[in-house]
Amino acid sequence: MRVDPAVARLLAVGSLGRLPAAMLPLAVLVLVAEEASTTAAGVAAGAVSLGLGASGVLTGRWLDGGAAHRVLAVLAVAHLPAVGAFLVVADGGPTAAVAGAAFVAGSSVPPIGSLVRARLTGAVPESDHRRVFALESVTVELIWIAGPLLVSLLAVLTDRWVAVAASGLAVIAGSIGMMTGSTSARSGGGHGGSGPWLSGPVVRLIVAFAVVGAGFNVAMVGLAERAKQVDATELTGLLIGVWGVGSVFGGWWVAAGRRTPGLGVLGAAVAVGLGALAGAPGLVGLGVVLAVGGVPVAPFMSGVNALAGQVAPVSARARVFASMLAASTVLSSAGSVVGAALAEHVGPPSAFAVSTGLILAAVALAVPVERSI
Repeated sequence: MRVDPAVARLLAVGSLGRLPAAMLPLAVLVLVAEEASTTAAGVAAGAVSLGLGASGVLTGRWLDGGAAHRVLAVLAVAHLPAVGAFLVVADGGPTAAVAGAAFVAGSSVPPIGSLVRARLTGAVPESDHRRVFALESVTVELIWIAGPLLVSLLAVLTDRWVAVAASGLAVIAGSIGMMTGSTSARSGGGHGGSGPWLSGPVVRLIVAFAVVGAGFNVAMVGLAERAKQVDATELTGLLIGVWGVGSVFGGWWVAAGRRTPGLGVLGAAVAVGLGALAGAPGLVGLGVVLAVGGVPVAPFMSGVNALAGQVAPVSARARVFASMLAASTVLSSAGSVVGAALAEHVGPPSAFAVSTGLILAAVALAVPVERSI
């Protein structure tokens, strides 16, 4: 697939602006865990994640209404003071105050991910949506590999607060990039229409996207417990990275224009991959299952995103993508809690079984929308 220079720049600048979403929760977790307790750190990390999700929902109408530059500018200017306030409060402040400051810091991060997806729908013909969203999924996977790695490096080589500050600088740079050049074009095209933006198909896809997020988090907590059972707790992050590498391969496959199955087949393959973790023998077995099982992830997620771009009204695409991300954030948090309870008290296979069921439920929601297009 030949990538239009404007699309390439949008993805590159958008990747920089999305780094905070991959960095800030972990950076907050590491900082607060050092200053207070693990429980307080978990509460603060959850609060910043909820803030990240709320940002797009609260500003989506203005992003769709052509005020994206003003939204980006206001949030970028507000973010650094919000981060500064969090750093002050995190130094010995009560848990409630730390969580509140973390939420404000998260909600002041511009919803660049939603804006990128909204603009991609108008940047290429509808026939190329699946492929360009597959390429976007590859960049997202790379961001979620690079972000935590960068936080870890900064925490080890400098100080824990530097990772939080670096995330803030990425917000500034990404916002400036999104306000300049070809990335500043508004989205358009498609046949989503101009009716009520929360139509039946849109709601189905928002819920499906959120359920997938919950399923992934249930599985990842189960994976952490399974790694602990084989005395490889410290390699949990590496195992998740292997899963991401498989997903990157699948995304490149779709982006290159290869023949790709529908959402039903792809979703079922994702579910089988997660379910197979229950029987994976040892550390090497887990790695092999994750590498293979990760391949259909990016194709499936990019298919859902492309479908959302098609059914969403042109005037509400940023709101739709922001709502998908926000709903996913909320259910993913719940998935972590459920997964932890299952993995610890029942066993990792139960977590993998639940995650498989959640993915299949998401498939049942998304496939009818795909067939209606």
